[in-house]
Amino acid sequence: MGSMAIQWNSSSRMLAWLSFLFFFIGFVLFYVAYVGHDWYVVPPDHIPYPPDSISTPIKLGLFWMCTNGHCKYDLRVDYAVVGYIPYKPVQDAYQNFRTVCMVIITIAAIFCLIALALNLIFLSRFSISRFCGIVAGAVEILSGIIALVGISVFGHKFRGPTPTLPFGWSYWLMLVALIILIADGICTIIIGSIVISQTQRRQMPPAARPLASGY
Repeated sequence: MGSMAIQWNSSSRMLAWLSFLFFFIGFVLFYVAYVGHDWYVVPPDHIPYPPDSISTPIKLGLFWMCTNGHCKYDLRVDYAVVGYIPYKPVQDAYQNFRTVCMVIITIAAIFCLIALALNLIFLSRFSISRFCGIVAGAVEILSGIIALVGISVFGHKFRGPTPTLPFGWSYWLMLVALIILIADGICTIIIGSIVISQTQRRQMPPAARPLASGY
């Protein structure tokens, strides 16, 4: 890549790509959960639902409301469907906190995209990108923390009165994704620091470089 490229050793290069692969898994899981239908699912009570019952099984995501097996994409709070939720605390949460959770998780999604771009720049190994590893890791951690705030608010407000947790696979998948993002962010910061240290050591005059023993 010429004089503008960072000369990584093989172990640093392998660690960087493994870290990126781990991040990309978390990235994909994040967006699958982000657009998923099953953040909240009315727990079944093992009795038939009459067609005109307000307790018709429903599930909802950040952007979806699903009733009777039909899902509608909805960027706004649709108060007309609140009556399908059989629990008053969850009705209140739907009206007052669904949009809040939507905005928080969307901010985390934006930071995820930024982290993806920074990781790709870091892997390009150009000299101007040597600090991108640390920045990418920090953005990954920030994205995970913001997502954690979002699902914590959702989990608290949509808990409802049911004895079992009413959260579906989308909610739990988001939890897995943010754990991956935070863990990989820490690893990426460490790898980025190693790369910077190696680059600075190579740029020193030979006489000024530290000996392998550390003295």
